[in-house]
Amino acid sequence: YQAMRQAIHTVVELVNGMRASASAEDHEAQVVQATFRLGQLGGSEAILSFKDVLHFMLVRDGLKMALPHVNPLAETKDVVMASAAATLAMLLGARTVACRRCITPLRRLRDLLQQARPKASAVPMLASSDERISSSVLEAADQTATELATEQSCFNGTEFDPRYLCFEFISRLVLREKQVKMVRQMCSSIKAGEPLVQQMLMGEGKTT
Repeated sequence: YQAMRQAIHTVVELVNGMRASASAEDHEAQVVQATFRLGQLGGSEAILSFKDVLHFMLVRDGLKMALPHVNPLAETKDVVMASAAATLAMLLGARTVACRRCITPLRRLRDLLQQARPKASAVPMLASSDERISSSVLEAADQTATELATEQSCFNGTEFDPRYLCFEFISRLVLREKQVKMVRQMCSSIKAGEPLVQQMLMGEGKTT
């Protein structure tokens, strides 16, 4: 969580020119930098939030296209570094959400294991009760393992579309592989001008 907050702080500094520093010899650049920062303090220049950055990233190459118009101090390296830091923050956020989703099944698993622990003074449990608890333990363990092993499906080898990651970060959901594949197929069909019909069964993520 702290690493995610640090990454977000880095993004905000980069997109707002807070890390830009003109050399002592470049008087003109110093004037531009000082003027821009005074404009930010006075409200005549925009101060971008991390939420603004996410909105830009929902459009392909959106940050690269928009940032130079908002921040005249922004350089290509700032865009690259800000994009990388924003991606890191969203990935850390997604893992934080996934870990938090494990808490409920873990607590249930703990309670079931404590319930199944034999006690010297306890009345022997019936076989049917043992089977029921064993089944519940396996179910809780399977749910916990599934949550812990959740993978990011928005990556396609070494490439990925940041819009999927933005959606996951904003909605606090993790897209399933089938959902991502379906959206990619729909985008390809739209580009090709071809019709496409998709079918998903119950529990496969239609609401998301």
